[in-house]
Amino acid sequence: MANGDRAMMPIEYLYDLGPVRWGNPSESACLYYPGAYTDTGPLDLIMRSRSESASQPFDSFATAIYVDIAITPEAIEQVIHRIKHNYSTRTVLVSEILPADFGAFRYADFLPKEDDTFYESVPNYAQLYAAEHDEFFGLRAFFPELQLNLIYLKAEGIQAYRTLQKAKIFPNIVVLQDHGPWGYQYATFYGECLLYKAAKKLPRFLYQATEGEAWPGYEQISEGYCDEGQEHRYERCLSARKTVIAEINRRNK
Repeated sequence: MANGDRAMMPIEYLYDLGPVRWGNPSESACLYYPGAYTDTGPLDLIMRSRSESASQPFDSFATAIYVDIAITPEAIEQVIHRIKHNYSTRTVLVSEILPADFGAFRYADFLPKEDDTFYESVPNYAQLYAAEHDEFFGLRAFFPELQLNLIYLKAEGIQAYRTLQKAKIFPNIVVLQDHGPWGYQYATFYGECLLYKAAKKLPRFLYQATEGEAWPGYEQISEGYCDEGQEHRYERCLSARKTVIAEINRRNK
């Protein structure tokens, strides 16, 4: 662990790693949050890990990809407003997103398909997301003063992850938070789950609820922490791939 064996907060741990936290100085944060709704807590993690005071200057760019099948344009506006308030910025450029922006031809590419054997372990999984599309797919909000790019998609979290990777988008930190059927989530994101199996390139870090099981090959590296902007008062911790932990330990020797 960074700073010897002292337990650290998630933000403190990432900040302490410096510009190489995402692999090398040219890499930037790319956070993926399936089932996000209006939870801005994980944004605080990638924002404050870049700047000691959560203000300029930031040492890198950051992208957050939020996905939720139940999101609406009005709810995304709430997220944008909260970011503007939390980080004291007024400038935001908002534009609509289409499936073609990710090399996809249709909205259905971001939903599970009934004939896809990848989902056979969860009965009727595709049918649970078979609601009619209302023509809204998503929004992009760019905050130039914060060097933050927020992409919000109305899609199913696992299939969206698969489709984004086809477009060569490989998040380096993934949020794991099970919200259950009341949050339109019908498969767990913990442990050796479908989301884990969907990852063609595993992220360096997981930002997960302390109650949940990390993916295989990951180890908890921080204490639990409640983010300032999160929806509910549950703790999340940072976990890292064991190969990443070994890399960090070698660098700190």
